Amino acid sequence: MALNLRFVDAADAMTHVAPPFLVPACLYALVKDARRAAGPLATALVRGKPLAQAAGPLVEVSPATSGLVVVGRYWSSVSTGEPQFHIDLPWKRIVDKTLERPDLARLDRVVEEALSHAWAFTALAGSQHYPVVRRAATQLRFLEAARTHWSCATCIGPRYSTGQSVGQPIEKLPSLVRFCLTRQGSRLPGDRLLTSEVLEAELENLPGFQVRSRLLAGDVAGATELLRDREPLALLSLAELFFEHGQDETACRAVELYVGADPHGFVKRWLSGRGDRSRTV
Repeated sequence: MALNLRFVDAADAMTHVAPPFLVPACLYALVKDARRAAGPLATALVRGKPLAQAAGPLVEVSPATSGLVVVGRYWSSVSTGEPQFHIDLPWKRIVDKTLERPDLARLDRVVEEALSHAWAFTALAGSQHYPVVRRAATQLRFLEAARTHWSCATCIGPRYSTGQSVGQPIEKLPSLVRFCLTRQGSRLPGDRLLTSEVLEAELENLPGFQVRSRLLAGDVAGATELLRDREPLALLSLAELFFEHGQDETACRAVELYVGADPHGFVKRWLSGRGDRSRTV
C-alpha cells in the first residue's frame, strides 16, 4: 500500500516545538536501510554539522505513515520487513563511539545540538544513554528541553518501541526524563504516566531548579536547606549544583549533615573526591 508521506524542509521544521512530530526521512525505512543512513548522519554530527542540515528532509509521524517510533532495541522483535521510524540509531552510534574512545566534551556538544530538535530529544529521552545526562547541570538542561518538546513527543500516542512489536505511549516508558526528575529531587512514582501536565507540575516545583535559583541569587543557606531529607543519589546530584558556584566544601558539609543510610557507598565515594569539581555521582 502506498504511503502518503509529507516531507518538510529541515530548516523550516526547526520552529516546530509541538505537533506535528517530524523525523528525518532517511530514518523512516527498513532497518537495514536506516542503519546505512544512520552512520553518515552520526558522523556529520560528530564533525560539527548542524543537525538541521545533516538530517535532510523530514517526514511526519502521522496516521498516514505506519510504523513504530523506535527509541531502543534490546532483544528486538520489531519487524524488519516493514519501515519503522528508527530515530535511535544515530544516537546509539554516537554514544557507543564515545564510550569506546571517551570524548565527553564532543558528546556534550552533539547533545546540546540535539536538544533543539523534538525528534532528536525524544530519541535520547526514550533511551538508556545515561552518559548524556551524567552531570547535574546537564540534567536540568535536559528537563528544560523536555518542557519544550514533551507535548510533541506525546502527541503521536502509543507508537513507541524499545524493541517490542507493539507500541506504547512514551508517557509510560522508562526514560531519561524520569531519570533526571528523580536525580533532581522529584518523588514522582515510577508507575505514574508522565503526561505533559504531570511533567509541568513536577518541573514547576523541582528541587533542582530551586537550588539553582537560590545559588544564582546568592542564597547559599537557602539552597543548602533544600538538600534536607533527600535520597542519597538525589542528595548528591543536588549538591553537585553547588560546584559551579565555588561551593564544593559547603556541599560536602551539607551532604555529611543530611545523609542517611549509604548501603552502596555512593556518598562515601563522592565525598572522597572532595575538591574535585569534575566528579559526578
